[in-house]
Amino acid sequence: MEKDRVIYRSVQEPLNEDGTQHLFASDVQIGEEGRYYLFYCLHRSPIVSVAVCDEPAGEYQFYGHIRYVDGILYGQKQGDVFNFDPGVLKDDDGRIYLYTRLSYLKDAPMRKYLAGMFQIDGSYCVELDKDILTLKSDPVLAVPGKVLSEGTDFEGHRFLRQAACGILMGGII
Repeated sequence: MEKDRVIYRSVQEPLNEDGTQHLFASDVQIGEEGRYYLFYCLHRSPIVSVAVCDEPAGEYQFYGHIRYVDGILYGQKQGDVFNFDPGVLKDDDGRIYLYTRLSYLKDAPMRKYLAGMFQIDGSYCVELDKDILTLKSDPVLAVPGKVLSEGTDFEGHRFLRQAACGILMGGII
């Protein structure tokens, strides 16, 4: 039986050359040309990064960061989404959508720290251009988090909760 092997090292990420951050919450999607794209976030960064490979379990190489048309990285502008836990959907028509989520409970210390700097209240969706890296649309709130769901049909439904997140991340839902 073949041993598991590393397909991508955290130090391959240009924003993490010192290796002090972990790669979190990855997702893989196949591109139009048949290459595989690994989407991930660093654990202390709102930037979504992408690595690419010709096979799903091969050795990935850094490809780039999700960015606006003007080149500014998505997650660097004041008021941007604090991207975490990327999920990628390739629709039947070939369009590619990136979903990220982050939502803190009302009294969570991180909510107080990030409030005003980032959108942190649920799951957001953007359409990506064919190059996989460039935003084709502005972020849209797809599913509100705990605070924004109050008084809506979403209230009481924590669709985005992952095992142990509330414990590990100080109240993330």
